[in-house]
Amino acid sequence: MLNKNKIVVTGGSGRFGKLLKTKTNNKFIFPNKKQLDILNLSKIIKYLNKIKPKCLNYLAGISRPNIVH
Repeated sequence: MLNKNKIVVTGGSGRFGKLLKTKTNNKFIFPNKKQLDILNLSKIIKYLNKIKPKCLNYLAGISRPNIVH
């Protein structure tokens, strides 16, 4: 069953995620890297099927993009 009150947010340890955590209530779920491996599609699907959130907000990103380039 869809959990109409839960919203999963990736990137909770980043700049925007930390700010959002201070401004939100318990409707938001901020999984850490161990709970949700965003580099593995099958693990993402498994996690979302387990949690069944209303939506997923993707705030994760590369912390040092210039190093990658």
